[in-house]
Amino acid sequence: MKLIQERCLRPSSIVFFLWLGLCPLVHADSKVLQQLASGVPAYYERELPASSYVEVHTRRLAHARVVWVDFELLREMGVEVPVNGLTFEFEQQLLDAFAFAVPREQDEQGMFTSEEKTYYADRYGGGGLDANFGSGRAGAAGKFQTKGLGRTSLVGEHADFNHAHGGASLAEATSEATWGQYNQKRLPFGGNRVALLIDTGTYTEWEDGGREPRALIVRQDPLRPAHFGEVLGSKGRLSASDPERTRAAVARFERALPQPAGATAATRLERINLGLKEYVRRIAQQYSTAYAMRIYHGATSPSNMEVTGRFIDYGTQTTQPGYGPVQTLSDNDPFGKTEEFKAWLIRDFLLSVRKYADAEVLEGLLSDEKLFEHFDAEYESHLRQELAALAGMPPELASALKSRPSAQRFRDIFKQVAEAGTSVAGVPSVIDIDKRMPEQTGVYRVPEILTRLARGEPIENELSDAALREHFLAAYTVLMQEALALARADGVSENAFRRYVAHSAALRNRVEAEFFRPSMRWESAELVKRYKATGRRELIWDAIDEQINVGDLHLDDPRSYQLVLDEKLNRITGESYRHVFDARENRLKVIYRTPLLDSTQSYNVEENTISRSDLEQARVHSRVHGAKQVEEGTVHIGSDAQAEFEVPGSDVELILVWRHGKEKMRITFAASASMGRCEQLLRD
Repeated sequence: MKLIQERCLRPSSIVFFLWLGLCPLVHADSKVLQQLASGVPAYYERELPASSYVEVHTRRLAHARVVWVDFELLREMGVEVPVNGLTFEFEQQLLDAFAFAVPREQDEQGMFTSEEKTYYADRYGGGGLDANFGSGRAGAAGKFQTKGLGRTSLVGEHADFNHAHGGASLAEATSEATWGQYNQKRLPFGGNRVALLIDTGTYTEWEDGGREPRALIVRQDPLRPAHFGEVLGSKGRLSASDPERTRAAVARFERALPQPAGATAATRLERINLGLKEYVRRIAQQYSTAYAMRIYHGATSPSNMEVTGRFIDYGTQTTQPGYGPVQTLSDNDPFGKTEEFKAWLIRDFLLSVRKYADAEVLEGLLSDEKLFEHFDAEYESHLRQELAALAGMPPELASALKSRPSAQRFRDIFKQVAEAGTSVAGVPSVIDIDKRMPEQTGVYRVPEILTRLARGEPIENELSDAALREHFLAAYTVLMQEALALARADGVSENAFRRYVAHSAALRNRVEAEFFRPSMRWESAELVKRYKATGRRELIWDAIDEQINVGDLHLDDPRSYQLVLDEKLNRITGESYRHVFDARENRLKVIYRTPLLDSTQSYNVEENTISRSDLEQARVHSRVHGAKQVEEGTVHIGSDAQAEFEVPGSDVELILVWRHGKEKMRITFAASASMGRCEQLLRD
C-alpha cells in the first residue's frame, strides 16, 4: 500500500545494502498544489471562451478521506511528493485542495464545513449527452477537473436520474483510475488519468432504494471535440444561449487543435487544416492500436475523446480474448467497425464549426470526405504497423515495413483469421458483454497463434483450416524474413532477433482477463463493500495498484531493439527497476531510474539523498551476487532531469560510487530477477 505515515517505503522485492544516508523527509509545497487546483480552468479564455463555463459553488466535505493517489502524475504536474508517501500533512493538503462538493437537501448539516470553493462546469454539445448541456456532475479549477462533485446547472430539464444526480460511485472511481493508467501505457496518445480518489462520506440514494458510496474523481481537465459542438435536443434555460456559446467556442477552436511536430503555417486557414489532419491522424492511430491490442472503448462520441487523441470516460471499456464484435451499448458500433469514429469524431465535431465559422475559414476548410480519406489511410497504415509489432518484431522494424506489400498481405490474412465466423452475410453477429465475457469471441485464438509462431511452434491445433493456415504462414514468414534482413543490417544477430520476437509476441498477445468489463464491475462492487465494512482504505489502494501492475506493458522505450520485460516501480518516489532485453547486444540489462527532487536539486537513490552535481560524476557497476568480478555500467541524466543507471545482467547487485567533497561514497543495492518474464529469457 502507498499509505505511509512518516516512514520510509522499502519495496519487498528489493534488498538494500545501505552504506550511508538517512530517510529523507521531503514535504510537498502546499502553495504549488493550491495554485494547480484553484481559480479558473486552464482553458478559460484561451482554448475556450468564458461562455463555455458556468460556476459551481461547493463546500468543504467534513469527513472526506483520500483512498488513492497517482503520485507519478502529481510529480509530472509539478507537485513535489513526500518520499515517505501519503503523510498526514500531505493528505490534509490534498483534502484542502480537492475535498469539495455541492450540498444536497438530504445531506446532514455535519457533512460539510462552512469553507467554500468555486468550480467551473464546462458546456459542450454533440451526441451522447442525454438531456444535458455539458458536465452535469463535474467542475474544473486550475488544471484539474473533479468528477462527481454534485449536480451542476448544466443538467437539462428532461435528464434521467442517472444523468442528473451529480454523483460518481466509488466503484466507478476505482475503474476510472485503473483504465486511465492502462490506456496511458497501451495507446499512442494515452488516456485521461486520475490524480486521486476521495471518499466523500456521502451516498447516492437510487430510486429503487439502493445506496451507493460517492467519490470524487480528480483527474486531468479534458479538452473535448464536443466543446466546439452545439447541444442537440436538450431543453432548459441554457437553450437560448447555446448558439452564441458555440459560436464563441468555434472562434477559438484552432487554438485547441494539435499541430504536427515541426509544422509551420503561413496562414490561419493553413494552421487550422494542419491541425485537423493532425487530430484525425491521432484518433486513427489511437483506434487502430486499440484494435490490434483488443481494446474496446464502447462509447465513442465527441465528449468521450480529447482533442489530443486521448480516451476519456471508461465506463464501457473492456479488453476481450479475441477480435469478435463485442458490444457494451446497443447504440454504439461493436468492436472492429470504424464508421462511427468518422461520423462522431470528424463529421459531428465539425458540424458546428461549419455552421458558425467565419467566411475565411469556411471557404478553405477541408471537407468531411477529405478528412475521412485521411482517417482511412492513417488507420490502415498504422494498423499494418501495429499488427507487425503484434507478431513480435521491434516497433522500428514494424514502422519500416508498414508500407511494403508484405505488411498489407499479413494485415489481410490476419483480419480474415481474426474475424472468421463473426458475421453472417456481412452483418456482425454482435456479442453482448454486459453480463458476461465469452471465453472465445472468434473461431480462432489469434493471440495463441502469434505466440506459438514466434516461438517456432506448430499451429495446426490453433488454426485447423489447412488452406487458411497455409496462407497465414506464408504471409507471416515473408514479413518476418524481411524484418530479419533489416535487423541484420542494423547489426542484430538472428538469434537475438528471434529471442526478441518470441518474448515481444508473448507480452503483446497475453489475454488480459483481468480487464474484462463484467468481471471488473463485479470485483469493484465487492471491493467497495469490503472497504465500507472495514474502513480499511488500503483495500482500495492496493487493489488499484495491483490491477495497474498487472496491466503494465512498457511499449514506450524509445531506444531501438530494446524490449522492456518487466518493471518494479516505487509509486511514491518514482524510482523504478526495468529488466530489458537488448537485441543489439543480445543480453539482459537492468535499468534503474529516479526523478530529480526539484526543491533540493538532488536524487533519492534507495533512501539516500545524492546531489545532482555529485551524481553527474558518479560511476555504476554490476556484479553477480557473491562474485568479485564487476562490469561497468553507465550513469545518464536525461533532458527531463531523470537519472538513469544501466548495467548488464539481471539478478545482480548495483554498486554506485561517487565523491562528496574529498570523501569517497558508495552504496550497493540489488535488482531481483524474480520477475517471471525475465526468468524465461534467462533459460533460453
